[in-house]
Amino acid sequence: MNWNPKPLDPADVTVHRRGRGKPLILLHCLGMDWRFWDVLEPLTDQFELIAYSLPGHHDTKVPKGQYGEAELSEQLRALMKREGIAKASLADITSGKFIGTTTVGERNGSLVAEEVHIFPESMRGTGEGHRDWDLRPQSKMTNANVAEIKNMGDGKVLTIKYKGGEKQVLVTPRTSVVSFEPASRSDLKPGAGVFVNNAERLPFPTSVTVKNS
Repeated sequence: MNWNPKPLDPADVTVHRRGRGKPLILLHCLGMDWRFWDVLEPLTDQFELIAYSLPGHHDTKVPKGQYGEAELSEQLRALMKREGIAKASLADITSGKFIGTTTVGERNGSLVAEEVHIFPESMRGTGEGHRDWDLRPQSKMTNANVAEIKNMGDGKVLTIKYKGGEKQVLVTPRTSVVSFEPASRSDLKPGAGVFVNNAERLPFPTSVTVKNS
């Protein structure tokens, strides 16, 4: 039989997201599906669990063509892009970047970062400021500009400034660092994970219904 693999369409896949915190991508074994990871439900207070069914399993249809590891890997990359998850690292946080950071508690006078989201330049100023957050007790959300960076052991202390104030934030190796990637209207489909901030109630029906999972 001739080997003629075909690309796997990410549109055939429904990604299931639950929890909050550092993204944790979960791939099941053959013969199972995304629900295999229900056992990790207790981790949703620390991580965002992201799972989907592989081709031909549960809610992902069987592809028409052949595929192998390369096609599965490319499909995963496409899905992460579609879901707005782009790999980033501590080194990607530089002076002048506009970031959003979720912090829990303090250490040596600095807020301790659980997550850092690096905004693209087109989103500079989004949600700027410092406020309480609902990740867990004592959690805060700060969207601000990175003004200064200092090394602190194996992490860094960021001085971030927003209109009316500034904060020091400790970013450690366990801090989840991600960057946003643009999406399109075509990415809004049943099963897609979304985050709605500062939603405005309109006097007429809208075309998207968001339900808490």
